[in-house]
Amino acid sequence: MSETPFEWPRRSLDGAYTLPSRYFYDPSVFEAEKQAIFYRSWHLAGHLGEVSKAGQFITVEIFEQSVIVVRGLDGVLRAFHNVCQHRGNRLVTERRGHVKAFKCTYHAWLYGLDGDLRGAPRTERLSGFDTSQFGLSPVRVQSFAGFAYVNLDKDAEDMDVLFPGAEDFLLDLCPDMDDMVLDSEEDLIIPANWKVVVDNAIESYHVMLSGPCHKELAKTCRFAVATGGHWAGRRGRVWITCLVCRSMMSPIKQRLT
Repeated sequence: MSETPFEWPRRSLDGAYTLPSRYFYDPSVFEAEKQAIFYRSWHLAGHLGEVSKAGQFITVEIFEQSVIVVRGLDGVLRAFHNVCQHRGNRLVTERRGHVKAFKCTYHAWLYGLDGDLRGAPRTERLSGFDTSQFGLSPVRVQSFAGFAYVNLDKDAEDMDVLFPGAEDFLLDLCPDMDDMVLDSEEDLIIPANWKVVVDNAIESYHVMLSGPCHKELAKTCRFAVATGGHWAGRRGRVWITCLVCRSMMSPIKQRLT
């Protein structure tokens, strides 16, 4: 490895190897990734149907950062850091909800749906205290293909610029995306470095080697790949995959029970 902390020898594709092991366990590498990648990327917050009415909000956690996405009385979708401007207390702990305003449970500072500070007990006694200077800190938010996304980087390019054609691709796969309603949500926590998950998702080296289920699925999957800018999508006969997977899992579940 080079002496430069976050570099490694470049190789051609036909002679490339996986990243050095350090990149999967070194805390300093992970901290650098958070700053350079995750805090500068667009993150899914939720479906727009969850914030279609004034006062409806959803929250999203990006490591140590918490963001509120809320629909204002004026119909505008906004996002803010989930932090009271007084003592840094978290304003909202729920994943989603419906409020008339955001009230801090610590000292009752009250914020409107537009993020402006509406009230702060006894601050009228402070000379020159200006509520307009203590509104919630805004976060970039964008609607894209029926979902709300947030980005902690105020200078980040819009998703339309970064991912040209991706929205049309997604809506073509699911034309009624806007009409869908959230049924349930479950977080899947994988005890592994994030790059392990990504590597496994984009390579097919394991498909024919890791058991009969993958082999049968591989026979049914015929994907067409679409790309543009910083994105890539695969279109295939997913319904066949689902049917095969269900028929293969049924006898396994029976044996387990």
